[in-house]
Amino acid sequence: MEIHVSRRVRVVVSAIMLFGASAASAQVQVVNMIPAAMSDESNRDSEPYVAVNPNNPQLIAATAFMITPSGSSNGPLLVSTNGGTSWVTQNVIPSSSGGLNTFDVTLRFNSAGTALYAALLRNSSVNLEIHRTTDMTLTTPFTTFNTPRLTDQPYVYSRTVTGWFDPGKDRIWIGNNDAAANPNSATLDQSLDAAIAMPTVTQIRIDAGMPVGRDNYQVRTVAHPDGHVYGAFYRRTGSITGGYNVDVVVVRDDDWGKGMNPFRDLLDSTTMVAGQHVASNIPVSDTMGSSTALGREWWGGDLYLSVDPNNAARVYISYSDSQSGAARTIHLRRSTDFGQTWSADLLTIASAKNAAIAINSHGTIAYLYQRLAGTSPNLRWETRLRRSTDDGATWNDELLADFPAEGTGSPTGSRIIGDYLNMVAVGKHFYGVFSSYNDQVSATFPAGITWLRNRAPNGDPMPRLLGVDGVTTVTPSIDPFFFRTTEIAADADFYVRDWTDNATTRDHGQEPSVRNDFYSTSDVWNRRTNDPQPFDGNDRPQVQDPQPTSMGSNFAFTRVTREASGSAATVTLSYLYSDGGVGVPYVSAGPSTSVSFAAGDTAVTPAAGAGYQWELPSGASNHVCLAVEIATPGDPLLSPSLLGHAPGWPTTDLLVVADNNKAQRNMHVFGFGGMSGAEESMSMYAIVQNAATRWRDVQIGIGQDRRLLRPLRVATLRILGRTGGQPRPVRAGDVLTLPKMAPGEKRWVELSFTPGASAGPARVEILELVNGHPVNGYAFAPTPMPFDQAIRETLVQHAATFNRIAAAFGIDGAKAQAAAALKVLELSKITPATYQTFVKTESPAVGSVAVALLKTAGGDDPFGVAAAIKRLAAATSAGVMQPRHLSLLNKLDAFQTMRQKASGDAADIPQNVRWQRDLFLAMQTPRAKEVVESSTRFLNDFQRKKVGVEGFAPLLTSLDGALQEAAEKYGAAQTLKQLDPSTVKSPTALQKVHREFLLALDAIVRPAVR
Repeated sequence: MEIHVSRRVRVVVSAIMLFGASAASAQVQVVNMIPAAMSDESNRDSEPYVAVNPNNPQLIAATAFMITPSGSSNGPLLVSTNGGTSWVTQNVIPSSSGGLNTFDVTLRFNSAGTALYAALLRNSSVNLEIHRTTDMTLTTPFTTFNTPRLTDQPYVYSRTVTGWFDPGKDRIWIGNNDAAANPNSATLDQSLDAAIAMPTVTQIRIDAGMPVGRDNYQVRTVAHPDGHVYGAFYRRTGSITGGYNVDVVVVRDDDWGKGMNPFRDLLDSTTMVAGQHVASNIPVSDTMGSSTALGREWWGGDLYLSVDPNNAARVYISYSDSQSGAARTIHLRRSTDFGQTWSADLLTIASAKNAAIAINSHGTIAYLYQRLAGTSPNLRWETRLRRSTDDGATWNDELLADFPAEGTGSPTGSRIIGDYLNMVAVGKHFYGVFSSYNDQVSATFPAGITWLRNRAPNGDPMPRLLGVDGVTTVTPSIDPFFFRTTEIAADADFYVRDWTDNATTRDHGQEPSVRNDFYSTSDVWNRRTNDPQPFDGNDRPQVQDPQPTSMGSNFAFTRVTREASGSAATVTLSYLYSDGGVGVPYVSAGPSTSVSFAAGDTAVTPAAGAGYQWELPSGASNHVCLAVEIATPGDPLLSPSLLGHAPGWPTTDLLVVADNNKAQRNMHVFGFGGMSGAEESMSMYAIVQNAATRWRDVQIGIGQDRRLLRPLRVATLRILGRTGGQPRPVRAGDVLTLPKMAPGEKRWVELSFTPGASAGPARVEILELVNGHPVNGYAFAPTPMPFDQAIRETLVQHAATFNRIAAAFGIDGAKAQAAAALKVLELSKITPATYQTFVKTESPAVGSVAVALLKTAGGDDPFGVAAAIKRLAAATSAGVMQPRHLSLLNKLDAFQTMRQKASGDAADIPQNVRWQRDLFLAMQTPRAKEVVESSTRFLNDFQRKKVGVEGFAPLLTSLDGALQEAAEKYGAAQTLKQLDPSTVKSPTALQKVHREFLLALDAIVRPAVR
C-alpha cells in the first residue's frame, strides 16, 4: 500500500525518541512521616510498608510498628492525601488497647483503587488476619473477613481483574509461612473474589518439595494484569551453624490460581517438580547481630519478587545468602521466560538486607535496600535506591539515609530497622518507605529531607527533636520515612486521552489506562475539512470517516493534555492508520508534525485550519483506525512504536494502554435513519488478523456491557474466511474462537442487525483475547441519524466505494458511479425523493459494476453482494433503500479489501520479517544467524523510520544465499523460486510470495496444529 501525503502540510521535523530518559534525571523527595501532632513519639517504628492508590496516587497509606493509643481498639495507619507530602495518623487497624499489639502489617490497594487490603499479625500470638476497607478517606476501621491462624510474615498482594473472565473481581494473595501446618510450609492464602461481603479464603501450599523441618519465614507473591501469578520462597534443605542451607524457589500459576491444582504451571528444569530453582543449596543465616559485627540486626533471609507491568514473562527476584557466616549478601536476578531460567546477578550487594524491587510503566527498574557500611567501630546503616533504564546494564546510586549503627550517636537496642521495607511503582513514578534514625546530629539524608515532626530550627546550637509543645527535647528514635521519585514532572508529562465519559470523568494519563475500551472516545479524530468542530456535550470530539484522495483530503486532529502548567514546550505528533479490525498493523500517514504549548497551557485543542492534512489512497478502504503518537525529548515514546505493529502484538503488551503517549480511534460510523422501526437489517464488516508469528486459535470476545446492545432488535455475527461459520446471535460476554489461523491470515467478522423500534446509539465491541485478557479491540457503531444526514453519509460512502473500485480494479462504470453520487452531494438539501430517484436510476449500473467486481474472483461471493443487489433493487421507499444501500456498499468495500489483501499487503512486511527472524532462530543452518541479525536490524530501522517497505527487497536480496540454504534443507525450494526481488517489482506482491515461502518453512521447522 502506498502512502501519499499532501505537500501542502507544513512539517516540523522532530525525531521520536524510543528509549527512556536517564534515571539519574529523576527527582527524589524524602519525607519524615511522623506528623507534628505526634512529635512526642520516641518509639522504634521499624518495618514500614506503603500502598499507593493506582487510580489516585495522591492517596497513600502506610504502616510501621507503631503503638496503639490507650483506650483504642484500633492501631494507627499513616495516611497522605497529597502524594506523600504530608501525613496524618488514623486509628483504623484492628489491634488492642495500648502498646505494640499489631505486628508485620502489609497493605495493598486493588488495581481499581476502590479497596485497600491488609494482612497482619495480631498481638504476641502472631495470628494472621486479613482486613479490607472501601473508605477511600481511610478514616473508618478495617473490616476483618478471615479466621485467624498461627503464621508468620504475611505479605499481601491484590489485583482487580480487567480481563475478559470475572471482570471487576478483586483477587488477593497473602504469602506466609503457615505455622499451623506440619511442616511449616510456604503458603498463599488466596481469595478469588475478595470484594464480596464474606470472601472465601483458601490456603494453597506452594512448596511441592520436601523441606527439612520447615520452609523459611519469607513467602512473596506478585500478580500480572494478564492473570499470571508468581510466588517465591526459601525451602530449607538442612541446618548449618547459625542458619540453614536453602533452595530459592519460584512457582507460577497461569490463570489467577483458579484451577484444581494451582501454582503448578512452572516445573523445575532439572527435577520436574513444581517450582523452579533460582539458586540451590545456599547458606542463609538465622541470627541476631551484635553491636560490633552485624549492626544489631537480625539476619535471616531476605526475599522480594516483582513483575514487569508490560510483560508478564519478565520477573525479578531479590534473595540473600550468608557466605562464610558473614552478614548476608543480596542478589538481584531476572527471568525473561516466565521464571523458567534466571540471569546471573544484575546486582550483588554485600552486607545488605531489606530489598524491594519495582518496575515502572516504561520499564525502569528500581532497587531499594539497606546496607551495613564501613568497619567497626564505625559501622553505618545506609538506605540506597538504585535505578536502571537499560535492563540492568547500568545503574545510578542514590543515598537516601545514613546513620551510625554503633558507638556514639547510634540508636539503642536491637532489630533497629526490622525485617522489611517496601516500594511500588505507579505509572512512571516510584513510591517507597524505609526506617531510619531521626537523630538531628548523627543521621544524614543526602537526597534531602522534609521533616513533619517538630525540631529545633536550623542554626540552633543544639540540633534536636522537640515535642508537641515545641519546647521539650525528645529522645531520638527510629522513624518511618517516605520517598517518592518524580521520573517526569507533571508539566512535562504529555498525553492523549484514551477515553472520556464527560467533562469531569476522563482519562488523566494513567499508565496503564484504566479502560479496556481505549479506541471509541479517545482524543484523536478525523474530519474531511480543516475544522475540528466543537466537542460534544460530553467533551468528546465529533468524528468523520476519512475519504479517499480522489474525493478530497482528510484532516487529523489531536487534543494533547498535561496535568499541570509549566514551561513552554513543543510536542511532536506522528499519525498512523490501519484497516479496520483487530490485529491489523499500522502504517504511517506521513511525516511528523508538532503542536506548541505556552507556559500556562494544560491542554492544546486544535483550532480551525490547524489539522494535519493526510491522504487516504483511492484504492484503500475508508474503514480504518486512526492513531497518534506524541513525544518530547523529556517525554519520549515507549518503544515499540505502533508503526508496523498491531496493538497487543507481537509480545501481547498493550501498546496503547501502557503508554499515554499513544492513542487510537476506530473510525467507521454506520449511520441509518428514516426506518421507523421497520424490520430491515444491515450488515457491517471488520477484519481479524493473526498478528503473531505462529499458528494459533484466535479468540474474540463480544463486549460485556449489555446496555450497548439494547438498541438492536436482532443482531448476529458470522465469521468469513478459510474456516467460516454460520451466523450466531450476539450475546454480551460470549467468546468466539477462530481456529487454526496462520501468521498474517485474515478473516472477516460480519455483523448483521435490525434496529429496535426507537433505536438509539448502539455499540458491538469485538476484542481480541490473549490468555483471557483483551489486547486489542474494534467497535461496530450503528448510529441513528436524521434521515437527511443518513442519506448524505450513505452517498459519501457510495462515492468512496466506487472510487476505490475504479482505482484498484479499473472496472468500467465505477468512476461514473462515484461522479453521480458526488453530483447529488453538491445539493444543499437532499430530499428523500431525490435520494430515491438516485438509487432507482443508478441500481442497474451499480449491479453491473458489482458483477464485474465479483468476476475478478471467479464469481466467488463470500459477502453476499449479489443478494444485496437484488434486495436494493426491490426496495420501494427511501427509508428501506438507505439501510439496504449502505449494507451493499459495506459488502463491496469488504470484498475489495479481501481481494486486495489476497494479492499481498505491504503493511504486513514487518510481520513477515518478525516471522522470518523467529523461524531462523529455531533453525540449525550455518547462515541462520545472518538472517536473524539482518531481520532484527531491518525491524529496528523500520521503527526509527530509517527504512520503509522499499527496503524489503534489498533485505531479501542480501539474504538470498542464506534463504536458499534453508530452502534446500527444509524442502521449500519450490516456493523460494517465486521469491525473486528482481522480478517481483512491488513490495505488496513481494510480501505475498515471501509469506508463502515462510508458510512452507514453518510447516517443517515448527510443526503445529493446522
